[in-house]
Order: sequence, then C-alpha cells, then structure tokens
Amino acid sequence: MLWVLLIQFSEVLAKDFGVHGTLFEIKEEDMLETINARLKTLERSGVLALRQKEMKSAALKSVLYPRPIRNISDTAYNKAWDLDPTYIVQEDIINHDGTILHKAGTKINPLETIALQTNLMFINGKNAEQIQWALDRCMEVSNRCKLILINGSPGELSKKYKRDFYFDQNGSISKKLGITQVPALVTQNGLKLRIEELVLRK
Repeated sequence: MLWVLLIQFSEVLAKDFGVHGTLFEIKEEDMLETINARLKTLERSGVLALRQKEMKSAALKSVLYPRPIRNISDTAYNKAWDLDPTYIVQEDIINHDGTILHKAGTKINPLETIALQTNLMFINGKNAEQIQWALDRCMEVSNRCKLILINGSPGELSKKYKRDFYFDQNGSISKKLGITQVPALVTQNGLKLRIEELVLRK
C-alpha cells in the first residue's frame, strides 16, 4: 500500500501544469550600465556640473592658498647645523641595458655630482618682515635663491613682487631637512647642507 502511494505522489510532482503569467529571464544588471545611467541622471539634473565646479574650485584654492605647514613656527632662537645628504642604495640600480649602476649597499652623496644650484630660503609668507628679509638677502647673492613658503599664497606673492615664490607642499622638504623654525636658510657647505634658522634683528 505504501508503494502505491509513493508512486502516485511522484506522478503528481512530475506532472506539467503549463505556463501561467509572463516569464522574465533572470539577469544580473551590468555595473557599468548602472553607473552610466546614474551619471546621465545626475547630468540631466545639473548636479554633476555643480559637483565638477566645486571640485575645480577646491583644487584651484588648494594651489593658490595651500594649507600652512604644521609644527613650524617663526624663529625664536638661532640654530644651525650641517646635514649629510648621503643615503644607502637599498637595491641594485640598473639602467636600460641591464648594467648595474649602483649595487645595493652603495653610499651616494648627490652633492658629489650635482651642486646645490641656489640657496633655499624657507619663510612664513604671512610675515611681512620675513618676506622683505628674504628679498633683500636674494639681492645680496645676485638673486641666486629660491623662496619657499610654509604659509601664505605663492601666487599672490609672485604677482606682487614679480618673482617666483614656491610652497613646500605637505612640508616634504622642510621635514627632510629638519626645519622647525623660519626664516631658515639652506646653503651648500662642501659635501653637506648648511641649515640656519635665523632670528631677524630689528
């Protein structure tokens, strides 16, 4: 009796009941199509143009008015030291034809082959006294100096004084040199860099 019931039940399960309603193919939506559709929606609404304008404005502002470098103050006391720029090659330096130029472990001092072309002057571009000091000092050395800001607008100062001002982006140079006060003057002393943080005398 049990076998009969099982056979009848399996026949019911296997029966074709036909098609009812509309069938749709199961398809995963393409990610790129989704993104493009979203961008077109934003473009039509004007949101995309607004966002692009905001990003352009923010980028321009960061160039014209960079963020001040942290942990650098106006000089409170004189300080001077020599910095040896020698570094050790971590892995073989190989040129295009496979020749080893420098083996790993080699000590290299860039000043042995390339001299410091100009003096470097790090100043606070919001401090009028430091700006004037730097300009006067540049004239003393026949303009052979590069003015590097840790605060202030290089664009505005370049326009005002008709000479180039640069900005130490993210404090990358001043950190490597160990500068914590400005004005600071960097010159070459043999195969070392001479760094002086100077108190301006009134």
